[in-house]
Amino acid sequence: MLKTRLSNAVVSKLNLGGGGGRNMEYVFAGALALIIISSLVLTIYHVGGDKTGSGGRIIRLECQSCGHQFELTPKEMMEKNSAGPGGMPAPGMVPGMAMSLDCPSCKIESSAIPMTRCPACEKYYVSEASKYPEAYMSGQMPPDICPHCNTDRIQWYHDKAKSRK
Repeated sequence: MLKTRLSNAVVSKLNLGGGGGRNMEYVFAGALALIIISSLVLTIYHVGGDKTGSGGRIIRLECQSCGHQFELTPKEMMEKNSAGPGGMPAPGMVPGMAMSLDCPSCKIESSAIPMTRCPACEKYYVSEASKYPEAYMSGQMPPDICPHCNTDRIQWYHDKAKSRK
């Protein structure tokens, strides 16, 4: 009998039956909102929180005239390609095609194009799709072979996707 009274007293003090009213619901909702907001802030900070505003991504380009290689953030690349009123793309930047920029070394217009990073050897090269975007856009996909290790980049990603299944 004493054990039952003691158990009833503990259960009533714990109030596990859902009481507490509206105030407790507000506290719980506020705590949940705080957790969600801080998770979002941390996620945004880790994805794009570097000082360049690029999410840590860098685009490497190579001049087709002099061979000079340089790096830009996506934001810098878009700024160099923007034309003025309305932010329309510059002639060297056609949506869906390879973007080209003026080379900072030899100053030739629209001679620098983005490089591709090989997933196998991790070295950079200028892919055929970057050199000849017209063929890519017409559906005639040029081969994308790394000149350093002879890896077919498209096949490499295809094989990697198969191995995950």
